[in-house]
Amino acid sequence: MPRQSLFTQGVRMTHLIPEKLAGKNKRIYIRPLRASDFGSWRESQAAMAAPRSEFDVPPAVKPAGRTRKTFRGILKANKSLLRDGAGCFWGVFLNDNRLIGRIGLMNITRDAYQSAEITYRIFNPFWGWGYAQEAVKACLRLAFTELGLNRIEAYIEPVNLASVRTAEAGGFKKEGLARKKLFTRKAWRNVLVYAAVCSDHGFKLNPPEL
Repeated sequence: MPRQSLFTQGVRMTHLIPEKLAGKNKRIYIRPLRASDFGSWRESQAAMAAPRSEFDVPPAVKPAGRTRKTFRGILKANKSLLRDGAGCFWGVFLNDNRLIGRIGLMNITRDAYQSAEITYRIFNPFWGWGYAQEAVKACLRLAFTELGLNRIEAYIEPVNLASVRTAEAGGFKKEGLARKKLFTRKAWRNVLVYAAVCSDHGFKLNPPEL
């Protein structure tokens, strides 16, 4: 596909995603989930400890729902996002192929913006090893190269210090505060606005021809 077509809103991205992208320190890699990951996914859900902070959530799927049918639904939703050009999600894996988290890009906007919002989560048994920041760096590299994006944003509650540290270590810069932007835990919350821009990370993106 010609690079210029990436500037069109809703471009299909299925063919743009590499099979596997290693972190800089090669301790982890990110890639799309596939059907053969069912066992790893189920084990990762079962291994999660009780939430360790107000920002850590219980496993997304209860034990009774950890079935192949549920997992196929997750894969289908991910493929739909890619097909529609709206977002993409990857599993975060250790080099021994254990699934330890997820990372993704949401709200991809093309045309004159070429931007997206990042989301990331490392499952709590694997906190404290710097895996999240490695995954963030790998995701940015993919966003600025294969996906042709110019700006990636992160919205983080000011009191979520762990996520702030991850964003800053991953190459994001704080730009300001968005008031009452996020509804969570039964209230509208302020969030810090962080952003990573293509040129700040040594990548060059040709401007869109609008």
